[in-house]
Amino acid sequence: MLRCSTFGCDEHPFKHCNKCESVLLCEKCIPIHLDKHKEENSICTFDEIKIKLSTNSFARLRNNIKKSICQIEIQKNKIKREALKIDCQIQLIVKSAFKQLDNLIEKYKEIYKKTEFGVREYEKIQDIIKESLDFENPSFSKVKGSLTKNKTNQIKRVTKQYIKNLYCLQLEGHTSYVNSVTITSDNQYVVSGSLDKTVRVWNLLEKRQEVVLEGHTSGVISVAITSDNQFVIRL
Repeated sequence: MLRCSTFGCDEHPFKHCNKCESVLLCEKCIPIHLDKHKEENSICTFDEIKIKLSTNSFARLRNNIKKSICQIEIQKNKIKREALKIDCQIQLIVKSAFKQLDNLIEKYKEIYKKTEFGVREYEKIQDIIKESLDFENPSFSKVKGSLTKNKTNQIKRVTKQYIKNLYCLQLEGHTSYVNSVTITSDNQYVVSGSLDKTVRVWNLLEKRQEVVLEGHTSGVISVAITSDNQFVIRL
């Protein structure tokens, strides 16, 4: 992951200085770097960062895109099959309901044609006279679909400044540089990994630190969270 070249800034860069070799800058640090060149009476411009992949990486990228498109088409067909199953189930439910209602209609027609009634029918006749049918509105159980969820763990990496700006949470406590900040998929917890050999878990809703995971023998370079938000992995 690219970082701004300005000391102490961990924002993502989007431009580079064409005067200084390998200097990558985020939006807020560009004016600072520009002032530095003005002090040195040198002229510089800033260009968009362009990343060129190696031949191997480029080939892998295209190959994975082809595989992903194939998986998407397979998923579409699976969705169609599941939809047909649900449609069949609904049709069976409707068919059963219609059969019950048709049987009820036949019973009413039989009574309608009669002019005299037996003793056993009298109670039913009185109910029909006194009351009218009032059905509830038909409804089906809500169908909740999980149709496009990717099972691959999607790690959401952000910066300390991002957390501070969006959630008003200051990640304090680390005694060295924070290398990695990750948010759970439900946006309830933040996990930070640092060169101070600790991993810290923060509660976004209550804006407080939950736990400090110590015992690492070296600085934590990167952290990830499993797709079910149950485990933290040190990478």
